[in-house]
Amino acid sequence: QGAKAERIGRQIKDQARLRQEQLYQSAKMASLGTLVSGVAHEINNPIATVMLNLQVFEKFWQSSESVLDGHFERSKTFAVGGMPYPQLKRRLPRLLSDAREGVERVKRIVGDLKEFAGIHPSDSLSDVDLNTVVEKALGLVRSLTKKAASDLHVHYASDLPSIYGNSQRIEQVAVNLLVNACQAATDAPMALRVTTGLQEDSRELFFQVEDTGMGMAPAVLERIADPFFTTKRDQGGTGLGLSISHTIVRDHGGRMEFESRPGQGTTATVYLPVKGNIDNPEEIHGSTR
Repeated sequence: QGAKAERIGRQIKDQARLRQEQLYQSAKMASLGTLVSGVAHEINNPIATVMLNLQVFEKFWQSSESVLDGHFERSKTFAVGGMPYPQLKRRLPRLLSDAREGVERVKRIVGDLKEFAGIHPSDSLSDVDLNTVVEKALGLVRSLTKKAASDLHVHYASDLPSIYGNSQRIEQVAVNLLVNACQAATDAPMALRVTTGLQEDSRELFFQVEDTGMGMAPAVLERIADPFFTTKRDQGGTGLGLSISHTIVRDHGGRMEFESRPGQGTTATVYLPVKGNIDNPEEIHGSTR
C-alpha cells in the first residue's frame, strides 16, 4: 500500500509539473506574440516604403525605356552606371521584379509568424485547409530546412476536404515535426519529404514528414511522446514538443504514428479526421481549452 501511495504521489507530481510547464509554454507564446506584433509593426513600415519606391522606380523605367532605346539606336553604344545599355535593358526589369518578390516574401513571413505566435482562443474552431497549414509551417522553418536538408521535396495532394479544428494548433504540430526532422540531420546529406494526402478507407487526412537523418532506437521511439522525455536536454530540449503535439492531435480526433531506425531516418505521420467524420465535434471544443 505504501508503494502504491508513493507511485500515485509521483504521478500527481508529474501531472502538476506537466501542467506548470504547459502554462509556462503558453505564457511564453503569449509574450512572443506581443513581441512579434511590435517587431512586425516596425518591419512593415519600412517595407511599405520600399514597396512604394519600387513602384515609382518601375514607372520611371517604363517611361524612360523608349527614350533610352532611341538614344541607343543613334549612338549604337553607351553605358549606364558602367553597364552596357543592352545588358541593363535585360537585367533591370528582372532586378526590380526580384526586389518586389523579396519584399512581398518578407511581408508574408512576418504575417505568418505573427499569426502563429498570436493569442488565439483554444475554442477558435473553423474549417481548416491542411495544405495551407503545412505550407505556413514550412515557411516558418524555411531557414532550418535549407540548412539541414540537401534535398527537400514537398507534395500537396489536390482537392483535399477540410478538417474541423484549430488551425494554429495543427500548425504547431507541423512545426514541431519539421523542427525535429531538421534536428535529426547528420554530417551526411539528408533528404526531407513532406506530403499531404487522404486515406479514402478511413476518411482521414494526413501529413507526413520523412527524413533520412540519424533515426531512433526502439527504446527511444517508445517514449518520444512521454512528457519531459528528450534526448536533447543538453541542447535546451524540454521534452514537451511531441507530448503537446500528441495531445493536440488526439483532441482533434486524430492520431500520430512514427517509424524509425537508427541511421536510416524517421517517418512521422499525423492523421486527422475529415470534417463530418468526427463523432462529437464538441469534444474538440472542450478538450483544447
